[in-house]
Amino acid sequence: MAQSFLVFLVTFLVFTFEGLLHYNIGKNGLKSYKDVILPPWKEFCKIIGVVFVFSVIDIIILRLLS
Repeated sequence: MAQSFLVFLVTFLVFTFEGLLHYNIGKNGLKSYKDVILPPWKEFCKIIGVVFVFSVIDIIILRLLS
């Protein structure tokens, strides 16, 4: 159980960071990492929601494969 939570947490954090980078690529082309901005709160919540759902799916798949 603790290992599943750790996998979830790492997956969630990495995918959230990836989502923020994708957001910035779409908004400003991300010419430089110093151009990274946080999206408005509503957009950020959408990113977190999608990442959360797919992190849970990741854990379910890993448990089924174990």
